[in-house]
Formats: sequence, C-alpha cells, structure tokens
Amino acid sequence: MKTLLFVDHAFHTSTASSQFFIDLLKRRFDVKIAHIDPPSNIAEETIALAASMDVVVIWQMDYIAPVFLALGIPTVVVPMYDGSATMPDLHWIWSAKAQFVNFSFTLHHRVAGLGNKSFLARYFTPVVSQSERATFKTGLRAFLWQRRPEHGISAPAIMKLLHGQIESLHVHNAPDEPHLDTRAYKVSSTSSCTVTQTSWFPNAADYHAALAQANVFIAPRRAEGIGMALLEAMSRGMLIVACDEPTHNEYISNWLNGVLYNPDEAHSVTITADQAESLGHLAYETAKIGRQNWELQALELLDVVENCEAPSKLDIPNIAAFSRALSTSYYSGITAYTTFLIKHADLVGSMSGCPVATYIPVGSNGASSPHDMHHERGDAPWLEGARVPLTPGRADAYVSSGQLEHVGSAAWVTGHGCEIRFRTDPIATAFSNLKLSVMVPAGMGSQTLIATLNEWTLGVRELAEGASEVNFDLPLHIQRGYSLLRLQATTVCQGVSDDVLVSFGINDILFS
Repeated sequence: MKTLLFVDHAFHTSTASSQFFIDLLKRRFDVKIAHIDPPSNIAEETIALAASMDVVVIWQMDYIAPVFLALGIPTVVVPMYDGSATMPDLHWIWSAKAQFVNFSFTLHHRVAGLGNKSFLARYFTPVVSQSERATFKTGLRAFLWQRRPEHGISAPAIMKLLHGQIESLHVHNAPDEPHLDTRAYKVSSTSSCTVTQTSWFPNAADYHAALAQANVFIAPRRAEGIGMALLEAMSRGMLIVACDEPTHNEYISNWLNGVLYNPDEAHSVTITADQAESLGHLAYETAKIGRQNWELQALELLDVVENCEAPSKLDIPNIAAFSRALSTSYYSGITAYTTFLIKHADLVGSMSGCPVATYIPVGSNGASSPHDMHHERGDAPWLEGARVPLTPGRADAYVSSGQLEHVGSAAWVTGHGCEIRFRTDPIATAFSNLKLSVMVPAGMGSQTLIATLNEWTLGVRELAEGASEVNFDLPLHIQRGYSLLRLQATTVCQGVSDDVLVSFGINDILFS
C-alpha cells in the first residue's frame, strides 16, 4: 500500500470538514496526517516526513505546494474557492507540476485555464431517511449558523430578508472570528418570530439535533470552498437560502432547488409554503442523485491521486528557510505575497516549466507602483460605440496581456487567453450585458471559455466548433471607469497558421 501525507489546516480538527476526504484516501493509502496552524510555518518534521512519502495531498493551503514540489514529491493540491479565488496567476503557475482537485466549478476552470491539471470533483453528503426529512406543514422555521455576521449574513439581516414569513429563527452563534463582538447582530426582542440561540456545540450530534428542528437553512457565508453545512441541509430536504456566489450557486439553481440572493441588496424574498416544500424536495433529490454520482466519482478520484506524477527535484539549499519565507510572505497580505512571487520568478519558471514574464506586472521591481497604475489606467482607451474595436492596428491599444493574431474576419487569441482594458463612464452608462461573438478553430471540437470582469467571474461557457454568440450578465457593482476584461480558454491548437497556437477567435465584443 502506498504511503500518503495529508497536510491540513489545524482548524479542521474541530470542524472535521476534511474528514470525508481523509476517509476516502484511507481506502487505498496508508495515510499520515500533519496539521499546520497558520500563520505558523511548516514544521521541519513535516517536511522530513513528506520526503519519505509516495504522495502528498495538501488540503486548502495551496500556497505551500511549491515546498513539496521542490522535493520532487508527487503533490495533489485541493484549493478552496473562498480562500484562493483571488490569488494572482503566478500563484497557480508556480504549482503547475501539481495535480489539482477542485470542488468548485469556477475555480476548476480558473486553474485549468492557466494550463494546469485539474480534476473537478462534486461532493454530496449521504441523504437522511424519508422519516428524517424536513417537513413544511407547520410553517417555516429557519436555522442560521452565524459564522460571518460582519459580512452581512446576520440574524437581523435574515429577519429583514424573510420578513414576516418565518415562525422561528434559531441562531447558532459561533463566528469564525472567535473574538468578534456579536452584540450588534442580535435580533430585537420585539421581533415577529421566536428567536433562540446556541453557541459552539461540543459534538456534531448536538448541531444536527438543532438543525433537525428547522426546515429553512441560511447559508452562513458569502462563498464557500465546498459548503459542507449547505450540503448537509440539502440532504435533509431543507429550503436553502444562500448567497449567489460559488460554491452555493454551483449546487443551487435559483428557485429550482433553493433561493439565491445578494446580501448587499436590501429587499425581502417572498416564499409561499408550497414553494418552500417544492424547493426543499428538489434539494433533497439533488443531494440523493449527487451522492450516487459521488460514489462513482470517488473511485476515479483515487486513481487521479495514485497516478499523480513526481516533478523534478530542485536543489534548494535550505528548504526549511524557503518554506518560512514563503509562509511569512503569504500571511503578510496579497501585496507582500505577490512581491515574493515576482522576486522568485526564475524559480517559478524552473519549477513550472512555464514562461512567467507575461504574468509579471510592469515596473522597475516587478510590481506596479500607484503612479504606474494611475498612468496605465489613464492610458486605457475608451469603448467605441459600446464596442472594443478588433481591427488590426486598433485592437492593440486595448490588449494589455496576451496577443491577437488577425486571420480572416476574426482576431485569434494566441495561447490560453488575453486581457482587454478599456474606459467607460459608469455614471452616464451602466451596462447590463456583454455579448461575445466568438469562433472555435476547425478540428478542435469544443472549447471552454471563462470570462471575468474586474476580477469578478462572469461565467463559464462551453463553445461548439465554429461561430457562436455568448452572453454574460453584468452586475452593476463590478463596473468601473477603468475595466479589465479577462478571457481564458482551456485548450489550444494550430488552427489558423502553422506557427501559432490559438484558443479561440473573437469577431465582436459588445456591451449593452
């Protein structure tokens, strides 16, 4: 039996959110577990232990992957959307020799779009028996684990969202920030429904007992890595009310098997008893079918882990010192971490086998100063008639990263993607839709396109070979006077000329 080191965040010793994955790995591997309590560094004993293992699996803390890759160890990385969605491209490029396992559709396409190996997993918990399912005959009874009230998901906010429609609200008051003063998030004693409260439960059975008294589940955070609490609620057939962000909106289809909402919009949601029962029923059916699929996918996932390839070992004289420097920069904030990545660009390139120059911001020390950024934004061209012009010569001013190859009627994107900068007046004109007229090269078959605007993922579209049009909704809150549109694809081929690899062609970029 192969040996495997599972490197996990120490916080999960209390939440047990990674236990299902550990149990799965134990079916095929002799598993050892090492915990890291950030911002502490990786213990030298852990590094030494890893060197004797057949494979290392890193749960959530994807930033430490280069340490194990440098040792030449087959490394599987399981990042989480809520923690890593905003990481710079260099973060992912550095670990290009790792095997990624993503539980978020959005993050999977981000990682794969940069050329990395990523396996998309879709987990579901076992469903409860029919007799244990939530019922809706006696009104709506809501449950809120108040994990992040400072992010807008609090008892008063939920009372406003479901105003006058719930008979009771149970608040499990156990915030992620243990020293957070939650007095500001208490519900008024004059509220229209019964409000009860608990704090941290000593065991999972107590939590599940409290959950079983409710039939409405409020997702406790804006975004999740997997969303174990939400999945448990789905498995009970509860009405799910969740923020419209990953991974919630990757499990919930709005008004089909749950309700998605924007916590920044002050309005109430009207839900009838029949709707609540129907949504809860479809949530249960989703979980039931999803669990069956997961049992099959789990076997494939074990194969992926077992067949993870070993990278070339690098000669880093003091791997422990390198590990400390990496951890310190990461927990010093995104600016310090990005600077660390840029300063080690040569190492990133040698470890990944990828040219990294196109991922490094322009600047004397590799990072853009505020003056440089202001100058760059001021030079961004304006949209022309709500369009980005794509004719030869004129398109170059809009492309800030990547390259376009003009062949025929289309501007073909070389490599996996490009970034397009432009200016608008969001006060005078607020757009609601982006339409892309695109082409997939002959012989490619299909293509996956990921579009982001100002670091907000607009969506992922599957494109058939040939010409097609795709549309994306544009939320008002992401629109800026200066904007950056990133278009990424997962596959390249020699489709338009002999010496250039392209991913897709663009005929039109239209905002309306």
